[in-house]
Amino acid sequence: MIHTRAVLIDMPRLNRAILRSQLEDTELEVVGEYPGDAVMSAVVRDDRADLVIASDDLASDMIGKLLELYPRLKAVLIAADGRTGAFYELRPRRTDLAELSFKRLLAAVRSADEGWALWTS
Repeated sequence: MIHTRAVLIDMPRLNRAILRSQLEDTELEVVGEYPGDAVMSAVVRDDRADLVIASDDLASDMIGKLLELYPRLKAVLIAADGRTGAFYELRPRRTDLAELSFKRLLAAVRSADEGWALWTS
């Protein structure tokens, strides 16, 4: 079984308790809980976290910066009502261009730009 170290950041106490109870018998281990003003890069480094689970009040650009520092990190941002969320990760992508042409090259670049725009919006 794969073991994943998770930290909970900037979440109400009740949400943290619910998450902890739900994760008890899974491969996810909660290794730390921190308030919203925690320095996330230090938390991830010190706890050797594989996953950040946080309130969606945290700006996605903060998650983007964390992913730059720790490319294998994954993050889940959960809405305040606990019903929805978003998953973030860096994932290399390869696009075969078959027979190289300017048109195919341009299409691949545009596709990458569109994917990046969706990720950062």
